[in-house]
Amino acid sequence: MPLYDTECSGCGLVDEYFCSLEGYKELQAGKVGCDCGGYLSILIRPVMFVGPRCDRPLNIPNAGKAFTDPGQLREWKKANPDQQIYGPNDKVWQHQKEKLEEKVTKKLQKRGYRDRHHYSETRKAEKAREALVNSGEAGVKKFF
Repeated sequence: MPLYDTECSGCGLVDEYFCSLEGYKELQAGKVGCDCGGYLSILIRPVMFVGPRCDRPLNIPNAGKAFTDPGQLREWKKANPDQQIYGPNDKVWQHQKEKLEEKVTKKLQKRGYRDRHHYSETRKAEKAREALVNSGEAGVKKFF
C-alpha cells in the first residue's frame, strides 16, 4: 500500500497518509477528513532523480560522450565492459590522482623547482619580465 503526502484544507497540517486503493479513491475525491474537521488533499512533490537527465547530461570524457538518459549510459556500459567510470569521490580516482601528482612533482624537482606552485609562480614571473622587455619598459629595447 502506498504512502501519500497530504495537506489539510482546514488547519494546513502536512502529514503522510498510508492507504489502500480504496482509501486513495476517497482521498482523491476529498472525502478523507482531518481531526480539525477539514479535508485532506494529496500534495504533489518533486521526486529525486539519480543519474543523467536531459537538462543536466552526464559528461564522460574518456567515453567521448554525454549521456542524457540512464538507458544510454546502460547501453554504453554493456558495449564497453572493460571501461570503468570513476568520479572525483572514488578511491581509485583519488589514488590515480595522487600518483600523477607525485610523478609531476618528481619531474619538476629534477628541473630545479620545489613543487607545482613554485613552478607556476616562476613561470608567471618569467612571462612578466619577458613582457616588460618586449614592451621596452625594462630599459632594454629589442631591435629584431
